[in-house]
Amino acid sequence: MVIEFDSEYSPPYKALLDQESIFDIPIEFYKVRRLSFKGELLLSWRSMPFKVATIDTSKKDYSSVINRFVSENVSSYLPERDQIDLRVAYRSNHNAFKSNPIVARLNEIIEQQVKLAERKVNIGIREEALDERKSQLSISVDDIPFDYIGVGSQNVVKVELVLKNEEADTNVLLIEEPENNLSYGNMSKLISKIQQNPDKQIFISAHSSFVANKLGLKNIFIVAHGEVSPLSALDDDTMSYFKKLPGYDTLRLVLANKVILVEGPTDDLIVQRAYHDTYGKLPIEDGTDVIVVDSLAFKRYCDLAILINKNVVILTDNDGDVTLFTGR
Repeated sequence: MVIEFDSEYSPPYKALLDQESIFDIPIEFYKVRRLSFKGELLLSWRSMPFKVATIDTSKKDYSSVINRFVSENVSSYLPERDQIDLRVAYRSNHNAFKSNPIVARLNEIIEQQVKLAERKVNIGIREEALDERKSQLSISVDDIPFDYIGVGSQNVVKVELVLKNEEADTNVLLIEEPENNLSYGNMSKLISKIQQNPDKQIFISAHSSFVANKLGLKNIFIVAHGEVSPLSALDDDTMSYFKKLPGYDTLRLVLANKVILVEGPTDDLIVQRAYHDTYGKLPIEDGTDVIVVDSLAFKRYCDLAILINKNVVILTDNDGDVTLFTGR
């Protein structure tokens, strides 16, 4: 993909430069060219060698996914004659609404009281194209209407439907925050479904260490201070450790400015209190994250910290030994 300045816009661009009116990249003057690996120009999205499906669980709009599911099932499981009967049944509901005594009484009053363009007005259901009925149909899950099954369950259903719908011709999946509103159990089920697509290239944005650990830290790249650190550089033993125990807050260590590792909850409280007594505020207010880890995990976190050049302080209880070890 080549994104470059379009020389056809040179005159207006030069005029804006002369007026000193350019303060950022004037993307409206740029053009996009897509080329194959042979260098051939791709003139249509239909000739693109890949298709992308986007799953954004942060958005609560599921209509397109549900509509497609309903439409495909109606077309797949009902013969043409039954589909015609379905249209008739849908229309009969419209007619039943119009003939309802309450609606009829309301329309009588409106016709007497209101005139628009000197013509009578009444209230009814919008007359849509026949196939628009599909957008009015929805699904129920365990006999609960889809709108009321909870956002977490909606996200799981949404992701599964998209994966099913795009199974044949999609080879790139973009998934935004799959952890939204999900318990650990449901998140594990969702990750399992995502992992069942080894033939697709998957890009995931997440704030969850659980997602990162379970899907594999080896696929994460940390970009900071002009440097890119692939976590695949961790040794296999450390990688396997975090993946088997996905509760560890690996992303907290990665994203924090500074880190203090402590052995248990009591150590955490002591450090927090000592810091507050000394500086009048909690460590996190200075960008320092205090992370509770099991003593066996100190080495694993240090491996991660060394890889991304992160300053880390380790505090442990002395267990009777007066020597307090701190490491960096």
